[in-house]
Amino acid sequence: GEAYGLRAFYYFQMLRSWGKVVLQTTPVTAIDVANLAKEASPEADIMKQIKSDIDSSVLSFNGDYSFRNNKGFWSASATQMLRAEVYLWTSYRGGGAADAGIAKNALTAVQTNVPSLTLLSNFEDVFAAANKGNNEIIFASRYALNEAAMGFVSASFVPQSGLIANFYDSVGNRQFNVTADNWGGLLRAPVRIATFRQYNDKDTRKWASIQPGYSKVGNEYVIAGAFASKYKGEQNAGSRQYTNDFPIYRYADLLLLLAEAKVILGEDPAGEINQVRQRAYGANYSPALAYPNQAIDANPKEALLQERLLEFLFEGKRWYDLRRMGDTFVFEHTTVLPSETYKLLWPIDRSSLTNNRALVQNPGYPTF
Repeated sequence: GEAYGLRAFYYFQMLRSWGKVVLQTTPVTAIDVANLAKEASPEADIMKQIKSDIDSSVLSFNGDYSFRNNKGFWSASATQMLRAEVYLWTSYRGGGAADAGIAKNALTAVQTNVPSLTLLSNFEDVFAAANKGNNEIIFASRYALNEAAMGFVSASFVPQSGLIANFYDSVGNRQFNVTADNWGGLLRAPVRIATFRQYNDKDTRKWASIQPGYSKVGNEYVIAGAFASKYKGEQNAGSRQYTNDFPIYRYADLLLLLAEAKVILGEDPAGEINQVRQRAYGANYSPALAYPNQAIDANPKEALLQERLLEFLFEGKRWYDLRRMGDTFVFEHTTVLPSETYKLLWPIDRSSLTNNRALVQNPGYPTF
């Protein structure tokens, strides 16, 4: 079940990123160095293989919905989450209500078979390094002290400790310092201030996901920038180690994917969306914040995209959410123009094209 599920997961990532990819499902037992090149298979063949592997995974688990290794191993629930993602993807590409129905059934199967899954009352607790495998997590990439850390966080998403000490935390009414704020990173990819401002101040996800930095002009705080703070890691011998698990599937994702399936099927998604919103606002939740009472709720797909942006910031979902719902959403919410549709797929790197001469570069990119 794990092997089939993971193979489907990897091929789905490649399909969504590059389109046509090399399909290899049989083991290589002998190497002929003069005949290693292999063409990429059409997207339809890749999707057929993905769906077949998902079916084989479910069959192999044979109803066993147990978790292993603090939810760091693939499981039957992970396979059903993947099935939902895959069939929602194809529902927008000709599969319609039939595929949305399959997605809905996959998600409700997880709810039925794993009743312990739930939203944690405190959003920040979902990601805490000391709270791995909690009741919201379905599948996560594991990290641990003295084993492996989230190097990509320190490499791009958090600032140098000395740099942040020049700025202020307006909420704490204090200047940052290198003792408590020893992020120890290199801020190559800061959060856009416009993204930070998309959150309502009463939304706990704002402060749990993003750390703004302010300059102080007189007694006024003026925002200078912002960075990711969802993965705070843990302190070890005076150094911050990024040992949070990286969530790939969690219960909030299940709820919002289920809401999406219901929208496609013409059903009411309010129950699922409002569970997520109510947790986000906590004591500040009110009927005005509930679906369908916000202005964006007039367009359910836009409401779902916004909710997923606020909920899953730094969880690697935004680009694929936009791609799933269709090209127009990519053009609406990114800098990709309708005249640049080739950018919906990634370029194939030079090394891959050199090593496999049967590969053809995706249209619009240099062939080297």
